[in-house]
Amino acid sequence: MSKIVQKFKVDGKDVIFRYPEAKDAADIFKLVDSFVKERAMVGEHKKPTIKQIKESLDKRLKGIKNKEVVYIVVEADGKVEGRAWIRKKEHYIEEHIGNLVIHLHKDLRGKGLGEKLLRAILQEARKNLKIKMVALETMGKNRPAINLYKKVGFKEYGKLIKGLKHYEKLDDAILMVKYF
Repeated sequence: MSKIVQKFKVDGKDVIFRYPEAKDAADIFKLVDSFVKERAMVGEHKKPTIKQIKESLDKRLKGIKNKEVVYIVVEADGKVEGRAWIRKKEHYIEEHIGNLVIHLHKDLRGKGLGEKLLRAILQEARKNLKIKMVALETMGKNRPAINLYKKVGFKEYGKLIKGLKHYEKLDDAILMVKYF
């Protein structure tokens, strides 16, 4: 089993925050498919192939090994139901910045798991990536996410009007940062 970050119970479910393994690709495929079906406010808007998920996961696993990425999956009762990662920017003039991605299955939202996951991935990034800040962008209409980010110390530093597309509708991109 991969590195375990935290273990706890939520609504009677055993929940584990841990680093991913290659065998998680099938569960991640199902998770991303659930976001597409839900039309969630995430970057994926069409169902990926299992090959694309495996390639993406493989890239992230190599990034973990090279200290360029920290990645946590949320395992609930044996299935991957969420994920978060922070990836260092590649160009040397920006290598002190990490970019955050966080996704949680709709059945696990509203239970405090998003905040726990966000705090855990930030702690892993602080320990392992040697970055000074974490940046993100989210959709302006995604108020629950914006409120969560603010709760853990992110500050809005800009807005790109109509900067993101969500199923053919344009929305503002809210740019946020947290300094360590």
